[in-house]
Amino acid sequence: MWGFTELTYVVDKMIRNQRTRIYFRQRRKRCTRSGCGKTFQQPLPGVDARHALTTRLIEYIKEESLNIFRTFSDIADKVGVGEQTIRNIFTAYAKELQNSRSIENLKWLAIDEVHPSKDAEYCVITDPEHQQVLDVLPNNKSETLIRWLLNLPPNVRQGVEIVTIDMWAPYRFVVRKLLPNARIVVDRYHVHNLLSVALKQVMDVVRANMSYSEQRAHMRRESLLLKNYRQLSKKSKKDKQGKEQPSEKDLVKKWLKAVPDIASAYKLVSDFSDILQLYDRQKAEELTDLWMRQACEFVEHFRAKYEKKCKGNWKDPFGNVPVTISEWRPNILNYVEYKCRFGTKKPTNSFAEFANGKIKQAYRLCNGLAFDVLRSKVVFGGILVKRRPPHPLDKKTSRVKRVRAARQGEEQYVENPEANVAQLKKAREDADDTKDLLPNSKDNQAWLDRFGSLVQARPDSLLTEQEPSSEATGIYERGETQQRSTSKRPRRRMLKHSLDQIKMF
Repeated sequence: MWGFTELTYVVDKMIRNQRTRIYFRQRRKRCTRSGCGKTFQQPLPGVDARHALTTRLIEYIKEESLNIFRTFSDIADKVGVGEQTIRNIFTAYAKELQNSRSIENLKWLAIDEVHPSKDAEYCVITDPEHQQVLDVLPNNKSETLIRWLLNLPPNVRQGVEIVTIDMWAPYRFVVRKLLPNARIVVDRYHVHNLLSVALKQVMDVVRANMSYSEQRAHMRRESLLLKNYRQLSKKSKKDKQGKEQPSEKDLVKKWLKAVPDIASAYKLVSDFSDILQLYDRQKAEELTDLWMRQACEFVEHFRAKYEKKCKGNWKDPFGNVPVTISEWRPNILNYVEYKCRFGTKKPTNSFAEFANGKIKQAYRLCNGLAFDVLRSKVVFGGILVKRRPPHPLDKKTSRVKRVRAARQGEEQYVENPEANVAQLKKAREDADDTKDLLPNSKDNQAWLDRFGSLVQARPDSLLTEQEPSSEATGIYERGETQQRSTSKRPRRRMLKHSLDQIKMF
């Protein structure tokens, strides 16, 4: 026994939704061996000495930091530790999960893109069968998707049976090359959306060639025709004055009877929707042949009737529908064949669209997230977590944002390799076995022939490892000043009156 240490504390997990600290004094002991005389402190089981936190609090922080609906600052306010400590624990845990991650037993892939902001475009790869997000790629390019698929084990790639995508040609090209045993299924929603947009364009053209009185007499709400005809109500409703109004189906029937061109387009949309409800692939092929002939006849009739009346503003409504359907026909009708492959789950991109909505919601809630942080939260934390309502006894606290001065004239930001985002990015890139598989585009001779002169003309390219001579620098500066002097800038318009005189007016 060699006394006690000073009074100190560690932060513990919350008790009754309140911050908790454990204060203690450690015993100091001294070795009694002759000639040793070393002192040591009493061990503390259940305490992480690096962060001065209990191990159960660290486990709580690990779990909550992966929640896409919780920010690091929110967790820091709750438990009473610094935000940087939360980020460090999250980074170490995400790196550990990344190193021990493996994808197995994959039969169904759903690929889609998400735009959480104007400048961000990510590719989301999901497994709808097990309802989990497999990965989020930093862009929507085919090269990035090729690298991700090549990182999968060969037995996993050969075991994929169905890939659901939207009508994006690069996805189809990559899947055909790297997943030979997989069947491509076009999402049903995108097919309906293609037909609905074409129907709306037909309605716009017909409305533009009507007089005002005809529009008042015949045209109705657009939402009724764009709505699925199976979901139209049959019951009539009463208005505020007590008069009975016709049902939605009666309104649609009157509308279609009065305007035959819209009725023909509406029939084509509903007929193709009926084809997708079938379970027999052969019958669906026969009905699709008949539908294609009817669609081509309607497009020719509509062009001959309205193209000259539009006077150069012709956008050819419904003209791209037969072309698109014929191009993607095998993949669209694969939905009919593989509809019952996974039981009650139909081969659509509904889960991928659900994941996109959760990603956008988390991005807005956190006021922007770095890609690697967002990917770690979505992949390892999942998107099926529900946002917890606030506790009624919680105090409303707000963190003060640090105001940063405008960086004008300073050097550009250099990424710190020890930062948390840099560590997450390095862990993701280290797991990629195909990062050096594709050659750099700048090493291609065709690229150098086309853009090499532009790169050499830039002054930044002259700044190589050796500094330029003073003579070359002087020539560049004189040329720059001469260019500035010859360029004409618009002069600023001077006020005719002073600000005090303007107030008088």
